[in-house]
Amino acid sequence: VIRRWNLVNHREGDIALPATFIIDRDLRVRFRAAERTVARVSPNDVISALRDLLRGSDITAEGKARALWPGAMLFQAAVNALRRGKKSS
Repeated sequence: VIRRWNLVNHREGDIALPATFIIDRDLRVRFRAAERTVARVSPNDVISALRDLLRGSDITAEGKARALWPGAMLFQAAVNALRRGKKSS
């Protein structure tokens, strides 16, 4: 699938590039966003597209990836750890 849809990350050992798709019941791609590690489509854009699809609106669109601030994922992980506390094994 990643080769067919041109989502191969050759720099990282031919793994899949991050991407988001919404596929309808007829197996048509209604929304797609090819992303990068540092730029992801907004969850709000995906939710909005899903709501439009449920209403019967035509949502065939390309999602726009937004750049993440360097360290955003590390910061979010730290916030989540503080919020949830350390789990003992």
